[in-house]
Amino acid sequence: MYAAALFACADNDKDFVSMANAMTVEKLQSLPSDFHRHVVLAYCHTPFRQSLPGIVPLDSMNINKRSVKLKLGDIGVMALANREIKAGETVYSFCGPMTDKANIFTVAVDHDRHMIPTGGGIEFLAHSCQPTVKLVIEKHEDAKPSAPSPPFDAAASLPDLMENMEVPEWWHHPQGEDVDAEGDQPPFKFQNEYTMHVVAVRDISVGEVLCFNYLTSEYIMDQRFDCLCGKISSEKENPENLPQCFGRIQGFKFLAPELKDALRPFCTDVVIEAEAADARN
Repeated sequence: MYAAALFACADNDKDFVSMANAMTVEKLQSLPSDFHRHVVLAYCHTPFRQSLPGIVPLDSMNINKRSVKLKLGDIGVMALANREIKAGETVYSFCGPMTDKANIFTVAVDHDRHMIPTGGGIEFLAHSCQPTVKLVIEKHEDAKPSAPSPPFDAAASLPDLMENMEVPEWWHHPQGEDVDAEGDQPPFKFQNEYTMHVVAVRDISVGEVLCFNYLTSEYIMDQRFDCLCGKISSEKENPENLPQCFGRIQGFKFLAPELKDALRPFCTDVVIEAEAADARN
């Protein structure tokens, strides 16, 4: 059993999920590297993960330090650009855990398939009606389908999605694998069916917030909310001349035709396909 290798402070008879469910700040900080923390946090209770900002160094929750800087602000943790990023450039790519049930933490990648963002600051991408990045979903048609998992329960922990996966050799090394000159580490592939790319929609300066419009990734939002963008002045004009604020964020489906036209270039294929299917019905 490989579980004992995951936590130096763990008991041999505990399985991975049990240890993740019993995670403490002390245990998390005792892991060998930020990369190990990136993998483990995906399996921890959501309330535990949400309690970490302000308790542990934000850098320890970020494996993409070259491109992303995490900062604690008035509305929570923000992901900021840590370097100059050109329009069309991929900021980060990841293959997060999958679930069949959507919630406020997931991103739709296919029909009834949702990815849980984790690592590299991706989970801290904010919503903005005038986004700096967009999400691009890459589906690997030749990939072996992963075993179906139970629905994700935001009040509990993720299922043990690694149960049938072989732990790579690098896990047992202090710094993970393929650390580049800036100290970045590749995201762990929780599955091999879908890759999500974070792509800049315009030039982004150092210190700017990395944000995308949630309407571009969800045809129908699982949890709807009122956006406050309209109360905040924008320092830069959006290249597509998007509205200052879309107001009620319910999902792409509920937008007026002219707003759909303005936002469509930023949408994932999943949203575009859902719109086409809706039009046929």
